[in-house]
Amino acid sequence: MPKSDLPTIPKEKLNAFETANQLEWLVTNGIGGYASSSLCGGNTRTYHGMLIAADPAPAVRTLTFAKVEERVTVHHKDYDLSANVYPGVIQPTGYLLLQQFEPWPCPTFEFAITSEVTLRKEIWMEQGRNTTFVRYTYVGAGSPITLNLSLLTAFRSHHTVMHAGPFPHYQDADGSVYRYQPTEGAPFLTTRLPGAAFNWSNWWNYRMLHAREAERGLEAEEGLYCPGSFTIDLTAGESVVLTLSAETSKVDPEKSWADLIARQKKTVSVKGLKDEFGIALIRAADAFLISGRPDVRSTVIAGYHWFTDWGRDTMISLPGLCLTTGRSELAADILRALAGFEQDGMIPNRFPDVGEAPEYNTVDAALWFIHACAETIRARPDDSNLRDTLWQAMKNIIAGYTRGTRFGIRVDPADGLVTAGQAGEQLTWMDARIGDYVVTPRAGKPVEINALWHHANLLMAELAPTKNEAPRSFELAAEKCAKSMRKQFLRQDGLGLYDVITPSGPDDCIRPNQIFAVSLRGGIFPAKVEEAIVQTVQEKLLTPRGLRTLDRENPNYRGTYTGDVWKRDTAYHQGTVWPWLLGAFAEAHFRVHGDVEAAKAFLTPMQEHFQEACVGSFSEVFDGDYPHVPNGCVAQAWSIAEVLRVWKMLQEAPKSKAQ
Repeated sequence: MPKSDLPTIPKEKLNAFETANQLEWLVTNGIGGYASSSLCGGNTRTYHGMLIAADPAPAVRTLTFAKVEERVTVHHKDYDLSANVYPGVIQPTGYLLLQQFEPWPCPTFEFAITSEVTLRKEIWMEQGRNTTFVRYTYVGAGSPITLNLSLLTAFRSHHTVMHAGPFPHYQDADGSVYRYQPTEGAPFLTTRLPGAAFNWSNWWNYRMLHAREAERGLEAEEGLYCPGSFTIDLTAGESVVLTLSAETSKVDPEKSWADLIARQKKTVSVKGLKDEFGIALIRAADAFLISGRPDVRSTVIAGYHWFTDWGRDTMISLPGLCLTTGRSELAADILRALAGFEQDGMIPNRFPDVGEAPEYNTVDAALWFIHACAETIRARPDDSNLRDTLWQAMKNIIAGYTRGTRFGIRVDPADGLVTAGQAGEQLTWMDARIGDYVVTPRAGKPVEINALWHHANLLMAELAPTKNEAPRSFELAAEKCAKSMRKQFLRQDGLGLYDVITPSGPDDCIRPNQIFAVSLRGGIFPAKVEEAIVQTVQEKLLTPRGLRTLDRENPNYRGTYTGDVWKRDTAYHQGTVWPWLLGAFAEAHFRVHGDVEAAKAFLTPMQEHFQEACVGSFSEVFDGDYPHVPNGCVAQAWSIAEVLRVWKMLQEAPKSKAQ
């Protein structure tokens, strides 16, 4: 069995409610479904549950089995292992029995019931199936115990809450199997515990409080239905597996466990990444990849719990998640699928949950697509079919931007720079908008978009000869872009580059976007300017958890990302820290200074974060102010992907020579 690459969470943290309630665990099934909760045992989010099924996968996700309330009886004395929060009350307090938690090979809890009785709980999911397994093992040498597992059920979108009412449409129990059909025409949901007896109860658990939703200003109280409970006796050393499933066919838990162990052994066998940090990053990367089932499109989940697949996030994440980990075939599958969505030289930004038409409101996704395509083609030099498929989409993007496409996206023929934007739209990655209010308007010529345009044309020029095409038009476009960037973006105060060139003049906000003018390819600016860019970003924006999105001296700076939607979205790109930017910064620093160890030192503090929020993964964002509290999605694809990509690059880089 692969051992955890991270230290176990100590008993002191697990037994402190304020800490254990903030820490979370997550397992995924490779098709968009997941199971997740807090380490204390209480569901602090509407997204927490034992089985959030993806059907249709990967976008539509339904919470089915919300919780399993566990009770152990030893010598006629009951011990509750769960914890629930109600307004003003925490009941029960099972977290006080927790001894340790490990995230790998799956979320594993150990409860010290008595001096002779320890119960281990392990949670995993079957890959490609909406099925969760929970194994309970009696560790110790005491007398037989009785395990009682009460089911708390639901049937709702993971974005909402459920309230008491007529539910379910149909239910039945047969020995060790309980099934329910939530609504007429809905699938049957099944749970089984071999050797157990099912006892009916039919009651509602009212006013369960999801504290993290309350913090976000959202509806936070929920009622869950308990049909009954399983009871089973266990002797020392004995195990039993509870199955929670939305599948019509039975899944064997023992085979599923063996497959999990084999999959993890294969996953971590990556050349050049044998260190503790690298292996932990590889393990975390696996959660975001959607693959392996013919009826489900291969893609990348942008973040858990609430994101689906996003074009921009997928393209930025793909090199780190797939190519760094030796999964170039999966990268090729994802890119082939996305190439089919190319329209008017654009790649979609978002594929909505409910199946509407994809949204194309992004200027950078298509340029990141070219980058991901070039990297994947380089990793698969003999795959001519892939090169043919992607090359046409890549050419369409260059042509679309050159002639002009949606949302005012076009290359300005006067200076060769990409301009984009129109009233009410936000097209770059800094895309927070509240109704018609755009929080960070960047209409005009953004610095990272033009660094991407320059980079994309150089990549096209390199690939053109492999398609028997002339590279000169791409080279000229890159040269014209670079010349204009040197003329228009260079600040006179020595603080690197302007963020956006607008019709009314340059935007002199100090933001992290200028780092891409160095990290993507370099060569646009002289070495002294590149050094100034890196120095400015380091001095003004760098934190141990990523780059701030705005200089603290700017009057619009917001140091905390908390509160309701308005408060959070107005801080999203006005100082909030984003860890995915660490990859570009460390890469740029290495390009400028050629110091491997110095560049790695910007990434290593993130190792601590593996135990600060979702244990074993990286959050989406952090507060700009110290102590940089994590927030947003608890597990974000590009946060892991970019640190992983650059960590491996630095592990393999010459020790004292810039690339």
